[in-house]
Amino acid sequence: MWAVHGGGFYSPQKHVVAPKKIHTMHWFYWESYFTWLTGFALFKVMYLWNEGTFLVDRSLMDWSPAAAGWAALAFLAGFWLVYDAVCRLLGVREHGEAWVGAVMLGVVAAAAWVACQLFPGRAAFLLVGAMLATAMSANVFFCIIPGQRKVVAAMTSGQRFDAKALDIHGKRAKQRSAHNT
Repeated sequence: MWAVHGGGFYSPQKHVVAPKKIHTMHWFYWESYFTWLTGFALFKVMYLWNEGTFLVDRSLMDWSPAAAGWAALAFLAGFWLVYDAVCRLLGVREHGEAWVGAVMLGVVAAAAWVACQLFPGRAAFLLVGAMLATAMSANVFFCIIPGQRKVVAAMTSGQRFDAKALDIHGKRAKQRSAHNT
């Protein structure tokens, strides 16, 4: 596979086991973190600093701007917690990915409906997108990179390692990476 990114050409290769010598590794995580951080910064400037203007529609929900702001943040964190629990509980069973997909389709649809009941249209749909983006970056931060670091450290240490324990990290990282894609 050839990839073009940031003005450079890349030809990554997959190795089933760790190569004899690993040079400086490039971890693809800052892309995710900066995307989320800049998106959250824009969300904060446009929506959280102006909650009364963009997050409150008194015809939908008569609440304080601060309550609307906290509810918006709860959408982001709450979605990640639900998604992570669903992946951990259902994703490991037979046909687990189908279960995760079906449950999360329902969760996203329900969250979109609830957001439309609480927030003005533009804010509601922005929140649903921000929920998904938060889950994607949280996947990288909490599952993909830590799991990959554990696997690489074990395989390059030269010492015996528990392949079954590492397989769990690898499978979780692969699952979350596939979901992000």
